[in-house]
Amino acid sequence: MAASRETRKSGFTLIELLVVIAIIALLIGILLPALGEARRSARRTVDISNMGTMSKTLGTYASEFQDKVYGFTWKKGVRYRAGETDTFWPSEASDVQAAANQAVDILNRRGDRPDIKKISGWIPHIYYTHLVAQDYLNSRLPEKVVISPADRPRTIWQADPKVPELGGGWPLTSIPRPTNGTANNDRRWPYSSSYLTVVASFDRTAVPTARLSQDGGVHNSYTVPTAAVLGGVRVSDSDFPNNKVFQYPAADYHAKRVTYWAYDDVKIPLSFYDTHVAVTKIGDCNPGWKPQKPTDKNPSIIAYDPTIASPLNWEPEPITAVGEKYIGRIAWTRGGIKGNDVGGSEIDTGQPKN
Repeated sequence: MAASRETRKSGFTLIELLVVIAIIALLIGILLPALGEARRSARRTVDISNMGTMSKTLGTYASEFQDKVYGFTWKKGVRYRAGETDTFWPSEASDVQAAANQAVDILNRRGDRPDIKKISGWIPHIYYTHLVAQDYLNSRLPEKVVISPADRPRTIWQADPKVPELGGGWPLTSIPRPTNGTANNDRRWPYSSSYLTVVASFDRTAVPTARLSQDGGVHNSYTVPTAAVLGGVRVSDSDFPNNKVFQYPAADYHAKRVTYWAYDDVKIPLSFYDTHVAVTKIGDCNPGWKPQKPTDKNPSIIAYDPTIASPLNWEPEPITAVGEKYIGRIAWTRGGIKGNDVGGSEIDTGQPKN
C-alpha cells in the first residue's frame, strides 16, 4: 500500500498577502512625505541659486556704474531714444512714469514685444527691476532665472508670453492670471518676477512726505508722490549690507500650501546687499517703519487683499481672510537703505525708545 503524502501548494496565503500589502502601504506612507520634502528642498535650492545670480549681478553692475544699485535710470524731464530707432519717448512729469517707459523700452527690445506701448499708472520697480539687470546682461526675455520653479502662474505665463496679444484672452480658465483682459497694460505680466525688490533700493527721497508708502493701504498698491526721487541709490549707501535685504520671494512657494511672504512663520530665502542669500523666518526680521513718518515708532501695517475667485486667483490665498493685516518688515526697513533687517536692532530715525 502506497504511503500517502501531504502536499502544500506554493504561493501566498490570503493573510500573507494582506500583510505584504499593509507593509507596502506603510512604507509608502513613510516615504511619500520624505520624497515630497526632498522635492521642495531641491526647488528651494533653485530659488536660492536664482536669487544669488541676481544679487551677484548687483555687484558687477555696481562696479561698472559708479556703485549704483541696478534699477531704472530714466528720469523725469528727459527725452530718451526708443531703442535703436530715431524716435524718442516723451519727457515725463515724474520719475515713476519715466521708469515705466524704460521698462516698456526693454520689453520692446529684449522681449521682441514692439506691440507693448506706453503704460501709464504703473510702478515697475517692484516686480520688474530685474529688467534693467537683464538688459545689462544682454538677456532674452522672458528669463527663467527671475521666477521660482514652484511659481505655477508665472511658469505658465512664460511658456507662452504673447498670449494676451492674441485677442482671445488667456487660453484656459484653469490658468491663474491677474486679469482677463488683452489690453496693452496686460501684456507685461509674463515678464514679471517671483522675487520682489525692496523699495529702499530705488527710493532715495529725502523729504519724508514725498516718499513711497503702503501704510494703511493694501499689498498691491503704493502711494507715489510726484516729488518722489527714484533711482540712483548706491550699494555703499547700505550701512549693514550683510543685514539689509535686497530681494525676497513674493511667497513661500515651497510650503505644502503656498503662502504670501509676509506672515511671521513663513521661511523664505532672502538676498542681501553683500550678495549672500539666506533662508530666514519673516517673524525674526525687524518690524520696519512708516517711511512718511520716520519718528513714529510703529511699523507700516498693510492689508493682504488678493482675489480668491478663479481664474484671477494668481496670488496665494490668505491664511484667515481677505484683508488680514501684516507688518511691513523687510519691505519697509526702518531707515531705508541704511537700515537693518536681521541680526540686530533697528536704527534710530527719531522714534521713541520705548
